[in-house]
Amino acid sequence: MAERLAPRLYADAQALATTAPAPLWPATPKLPDDVAELLACAQAAAAAGHAAPWQPVLPLYPTGPVPAP
Repeated sequence: MAERLAPRLYADAQALATTAPAPLWPATPKLPDDVAELLACAQAAAAAGHAAPWQPVLPLYPTGPVPAP
């Protein structure tokens, strides 16, 4: 499998709109509906027994030893 075109960044939405074959839809948050949908998806995945490994997405905060207060 190979990419037909090399990935590239677009400076503005107009440049993307002139090259994209599909319509563009703005990403607008719809709170609290989006949160409810996300929780419903997470509950369905947990009920189906899908693993939820958080380690790959957690940030790494390297710290030195912290002295006791």
